Amino acid sequence: MNWIARGLMLFSMSALLLSCGSDARVELFNGNDLDNWVIFVSSDELAPEELFWVEDGLITTTGVPHGYIRTRETYENYSLHVEWRWLEKPTNSGVLLHVQEPDMIWPLAIECQLMHEHAGDLVLIGKS
Repeated sequence: MNWIARGLMLFSMSALLLSCGSDARVELFNGNDLDNWVIFVSSDELAPEELFWVEDGLITTTGVPHGYIRTRETYENYSLHVEWRWLEKPTNSGVLLHVQEPDMIWPLAIECQLMHEHAGDLVLIGKS
């Protein structure tokens, strides 16, 4: 699972959970670091940890330049629970599902929109 952000947004450490088909729960974010994640940044001018980092147990991003984080592992047959909030004026963001390699802006994926007034919309993005 992957994120695209604009503006400053936080994701709750306890909310990134996958419920897999066997009723097992996988905690995707440990609340301490992004070691289990791949960070993609669209610009070489910014180090990945400058776009996404952990602060006070939360995943934090500036949203600029474009980028996303995705899990190192792949999952199927799951239910994903995400909690998020805007710290400033709500703008545009989303949760990318089933991201296909190679990493790029914008990867082939399904985006669950978090854009202000459009949260929950599903959008197909990327080029095949």
